[in-house]
Amino acid sequence: VGKKNLEVRPVAVNKGEIVKRILYRNPDSEFIFCAGDDKTDEDMFRALSLFPPGTTKATLDAPMSVTLIDGDDTPPSPSTPSESSWSTFPAVDLAIHKEAVFTTAVGHSSKRTLASWHVTTPQEIV
Repeated sequence: VGKKNLEVRPVAVNKGEIVKRILYRNPDSEFIFCAGDDKTDEDMFRALSLFPPGTTKATLDAPMSVTLIDGDDTPPSPSTPSESSWSTFPAVDLAIHKEAVFTTAVGHSSKRTLASWHVTTPQEIV
């Protein structure tokens, strides 16, 4: 997916999972700005949709990439979630406020995106 590329990668390796991993390890972050210009960036924008409607605080469950790297590399069994390695990684409360998260899509104005902001060229960001 993306710019006419074929990506072969584990499910836990995408821009959204990386963003979740960074936030999980840095829950005291006060500002987030992410910009992107292709389909692979939508995972990142989706991951930053942290706030349910009507809320101002966000909680983040342990991302798959943290549990697989820091855990025992065994995915949880659906029948025994309490015995899984994932349960050793608690959800974290994030210090960030909704107003301090900026997601920006770069490209044609008709482009569909999950980003909150849109610019047509990278120069508009700077």
